[in-house]
Amino acid sequence: MATFHVSGPDGAQYEVNAPDNASDADIMAYVQKSAVPDPKTPAAQPEQPQRSDLDKRMDERVAKEAAGGFAPHASPAQYLPFGSWLDEASAGIDAGLNKVSGGRIGAPYDEAKAYQDARQRYIDNNASGLEKGAAMVGGVVASAPFGAARVFRGTTLLPEIGNAALTGAGYGALYGGGEGEGENRVLNAVKGAAIGGTVGGVAPVVARGIGNAVSYATNRGATLPPALQPFERGAVNRVADDIASSGLTPQRYAQEAQELGPQGMLLDMGEDLRGSAETLANTHGPQLPIVRGELNARRADAPDRIRAGVDRALGPERNLGQFVEAVNTGARQAAQPHYEQFHNTSIPITPEIQNVLDSIPASAFNRAQTLARADGYRQQFRLRPVNDPMQAMTGVQRTAPEAVPTGLEYDYLKRAVDDLARSAERGSNEARIYGNLARQLRTTVDTHLNAADPTQSSWARGRAIAGDGLEGREAAELGSTVFTSKRDPNIVADELSNLSQAGQTMYRHGARNNLRQIMGRAATNFGTNGDATARRALNSEFARQNVAQIAGGRNANHLARMVDAENRMAESFNEIMRNSATARRQAGQSRLPVGAGAPVNTEAPRSTGELVFAIARRGVNALMNNALGERAGRIMADQARILTARGIDRDTYVNALIQLANHRQTTAAQRDTIIRILNAVGQNTRQPLIESQTSAQAN
Repeated sequence: MATFHVSGPDGAQYEVNAPDNASDADIMAYVQKSAVPDPKTPAAQPEQPQRSDLDKRMDERVAKEAAGGFAPHASPAQYLPFGSWLDEASAGIDAGLNKVSGGRIGAPYDEAKAYQDARQRYIDNNASGLEKGAAMVGGVVASAPFGAARVFRGTTLLPEIGNAALTGAGYGALYGGGEGEGENRVLNAVKGAAIGGTVGGVAPVVARGIGNAVSYATNRGATLPPALQPFERGAVNRVADDIASSGLTPQRYAQEAQELGPQGMLLDMGEDLRGSAETLANTHGPQLPIVRGELNARRADAPDRIRAGVDRALGPERNLGQFVEAVNTGARQAAQPHYEQFHNTSIPITPEIQNVLDSIPASAFNRAQTLARADGYRQQFRLRPVNDPMQAMTGVQRTAPEAVPTGLEYDYLKRAVDDLARSAERGSNEARIYGNLARQLRTTVDTHLNAADPTQSSWARGRAIAGDGLEGREAAELGSTVFTSKRDPNIVADELSNLSQAGQTMYRHGARNNLRQIMGRAATNFGTNGDATARRALNSEFARQNVAQIAGGRNANHLARMVDAENRMAESFNEIMRNSATARRQAGQSRLPVGAGAPVNTEAPRSTGELVFAIARRGVNALMNNALGERAGRIMADQARILTARGIDRDTYVNALIQLANHRQTTAAQRDTIIRILNAVGQNTRQPLIESQTSAQAN
């Protein structure tokens, strides 16, 4: 016999013992037989872990229990984060009872643990997929109360992934540590942490992706409310998105609609809504003239709206001179009965009246007689100074006591003193002294006529209706400078307090005329801008306080709300129509539908991404023979119509958009539920995965 070394067909080296005279063919046949197994020979089975006699006995015990109707079943507890430790816990309880009872109850730990392992093996080999699935669902529900990591802050996807990965790693380590015995527990805990962290990190991505896909399909497939059906779906969706991002809730819309009035547009009611309108107004396409045309038309009507608001608060525009004369005439007619009663009343010179008369200069008495004669009163006044030789030494001037004067003489004397006050320099001591003398005279006489309520004397009632002399004209002149002079409200209050009803009316119309002058004379190089000038005149705190004093609180509040609304609408106009290209406008370009036109004022892309996006959009549109451009034009035109709607149309569209928003909220709630369920299911797949990686080790 000889030994031969031969390379077989499988590349292995063989050592062959054969007779010395064996041919090469005999040797090769032997090698082939050794290299290729006989197909009739069964393949070697993988080595199965050898169970101990105790494990075998426990398997037999569980099998007998199952045959007797007490088979173990899959339990939701198995899929809890600590489910892998329940067999140890159960065995520990049995062992504790066994020890306490002296062996009468329970079993030693090794035997109890082997029994629990045998039950689990029976479940793994015999439970159906449906049963295991139901148990897993139960585990998902039961795991809901258990906490999760909150290390990373925020509601975006990345913090969610981080927290889910940490949660999965922690629970995975806990579950893995419950598999195996002894040193294997540490290795299994590491494996469990790795599997749990991986599953935890992937689950939010998958869950959110599926949830968003379902939400998108549901929202896009829902039927639009009837009012929105004439519009392109893309336009409605874009406006609905802007409403949501601007926080325009139904309650806030009701408030905005009340503040802005019927002229308010959706684009006035939120930052993103205005940003979209700004982009549309500065992008070539059919929507551009819609946005710009509606805004220009609204701005052109602004002066008329402000005039109407001022008319409501201060009265309509009038020829001030004619109005003053008409008011004075009417006031004199209304006050005439009171003045006639007063003029025919004999009023003796009491000590109190004498004290006032002694302070009035002789020129005033002469002036009173002159005024009376000019009005047709020919009788010599009985109320006049006398030539008293002691006057130079005593300084006291006495009146002639021949007869009792009438009220008419006191009335003309007061008017004469008023003339002295008016002829003095405004604000001088002389004007102040004469003004006080006139006030003392009328107050003293009113008190004599009606001591209980001097304001109800016949003279006081006449003055309250018609005023004194030139009061009406002077009141109108004072009111005509209220806003241009930016008068202090305290001064206005003092001026009004000294005026009769007629005087206050003419003061108010003087203020109205002041605003007319402000608006009529305002202009810029671009044309008239009376609305802007009037708004500036009425924006200050002092101006609004003055309006409240002149026109009353209710009218003033209405005018202030109107001016505030016009301010906001003017702000929208300026931002959309006049601002240069802004970051917001550039960002808005990326939200336009594919195929949209180029910006009116094109700027260089700020990044490579913007450049690539612009080129790709135009390239795709060209390949589709401008089909995308036509569709984009329809979307943007409809979007512009919704954003610029006013009055009833605006309310109709918004009510329909609110219905759509309610549907979206429902869909969002459903999406969140789907995401939570998928997250929970995804997290709970770590238990079977961990078991599959540790099943080769004894439990």
